[in-house]
Amino acid sequence: MTGDQARRLIVGDKVIWVGGAATEEGVVVAVNRFAVRIKWSDGRITEPFFNDMRKIEMAPANAQASAG
Repeated sequence: MTGDQARRLIVGDKVIWVGGAATEEGVVVAVNRFAVRIKWSDGRITEPFFNDMRKIEMAPANAQASAG
């Protein structure tokens, strides 16, 4: 996703990581002026800057992210 798309994320949005061999699901748990905090289904929490989210996309509408 682009930086502009990332800036429109809100808490509760479901996202997926599309890099590498596996697709990881996550939920946006916080947004600030510079970054988005994501809790991934494996328990990790990351906080990528808006412009560093090229391998993260919105989850399909029917996806069930289990990170909540």
